[in-house]
Amino acid sequence: MLNGLRFSSLTLFFLYLLANLGLIAADAPLLAYPSLGVSCLFIMLLIQWVFAKQNEARDTVELTLTKTVPNQRLINELDMAKRVQSGLLSVESPAIPGIQIVKRCLPAERVGGDFYTFISQDFSTVTPKKKSEGIIEDYDTQHRYLGVVIGDVAGHGVSSALIMALSSGLLSELGRQAQSPAETLFQANHKLMRYMDATHITHVTAFYGILNTHTLEFKYACAGHPPAIHISKDSDPIECYGSGPIMGMFEVDAYKDYSIQLSSGDRLLFYTDGITETKAPSGELFGTQRLQSFLKAHSEQPIGHVVNQLFDSLDQYSQFQKAKDDRTVVLLEVE
Repeated sequence: MLNGLRFSSLTLFFLYLLANLGLIAADAPLLAYPSLGVSCLFIMLLIQWVFAKQNEARDTVELTLTKTVPNQRLINELDMAKRVQSGLLSVESPAIPGIQIVKRCLPAERVGGDFYTFISQDFSTVTPKKKSEGIIEDYDTQHRYLGVVIGDVAGHGVSSALIMALSSGLLSELGRQAQSPAETLFQANHKLMRYMDATHITHVTAFYGILNTHTLEFKYACAGHPPAIHISKDSDPIECYGSGPIMGMFEVDAYKDYSIQLSSGDRLLFYTDGITETKAPSGELFGTQRLQSFLKAHSEQPIGHVVNQLFDSLDQYSQFQKAKDDRTVVLLEVE
């Protein structure tokens, strides 16, 4: 089936996993696409095969695997999925002068549903300026934009990992085609609905922001996800105001773009709800207020140290109980 066809490593992995678990036939008629962005369509097709089998058995993919595959083999396959997913999350941050980024993801299980991705683009803007009476000249200005996406797929396990890979690829590809975070989320929601309607995965949340590295304007949109936190030296940490519905559940008329102005030395923290919903033994949540207080207390420390200290603080707060949800953060600093 693979002779003469080209696949991304991620596509090959899912093909291998599903074929060896008997979820697709070894000679199934599948299509290959030349670009990494379009190869997301291939993953969508595999997802359809998975949930077709799931519906026939009237059970989840995880339960179906448990019934048909020896336990050790299932563990080995899930470990492989974990390594591939870790590869997706270890994507290098864009090397942009004046911008520092540190990220970390700690899945609650072997494979999780949290994801992040980065989109770096250069655009030219033409601005008319009056040189003298009756004479106008156009000035071409180069702007570099850094997009940051963070998201969370409802649920855990193989099913969430598939939707995670799909969501990350879709948002990355769509983000390269539009300068509006709201438009990107709108298009992603429309496409996700087509492939999640028959699954037991209920929804995906995401926060997508674009930083103009020339003007330091930060434009963003939200799809049911915790908002990023703006950390400034001149004021207390504050959430980036904005809201929008979750993705994958129903059609949305539109998402809304919001914007704030950053200054040199400012930071942005992107995170998933596994951070603020970490529980103490008493059941009390870590919470947004405690997170903001932590960020303020560590605002003078290097961002790498801040991220490490945050995860240490979460472990201490929960008294090292096993995490119930994935924990993911991306911390960005403007020098």
